[in-house]
Amino acid sequence: VFVVDTVLSEPVITEDMFHILFAGDLDRDGIPDLIIDISNHYNVKHYALFLSNNAEYGKLLKRVADRRTVGC
Repeated sequence: VFVVDTVLSEPVITEDMFHILFAGDLDRDGIPDLIIDISNHYNVKHYALFLSNNAEYGKLLKRVADRRTVGC
């Protein structure tokens, strides 16, 4: 639940539009990091990287990068 609350605090993400693609410790700090598909249109792919070691005090994750591509 805490992870969902953290992800949903992003201004453009709603609970019906994200899928967790990867959960693991990318930054090797012992806390899981996430790669999430936050696409909101069938012709768009939008992925976001959330890392734990960049998070503010009291937060679990912080969005540090994203990649958006659009089809034809």
